[in-house]
Amino acid sequence: AGFDLVLASDVIYDSGVVGPLLWTVRALLASERPAKAFLAASFTLEHGTDALVESHLSALGLRWELLFDNLPTGGCRMHEIRLV
Repeated sequence: AGFDLVLASDVIYDSGVVGPLLWTVRALLASERPAKAFLAASFTLEHGTDALVESHLSALGLRWELLFDNLPTGGCRMHEIRLV
């Protein structure tokens, strides 16, 4: 079993979900069948949440790369999350 792709959209609605979400992504990326993980958002995160995400990513040995950001024009923001 396993997954080839993890796609999460609009899941960081509260800072309390950041740790569990990224821990889950880390576990999926480290499986026998590594997945690709993408995180999309159609709204701007609360002030300070990006820094909290960065802190958790670092602690879990992950990093994210901004693929595109169309939020200012009514689109979405997409990151790819990878193991370091």
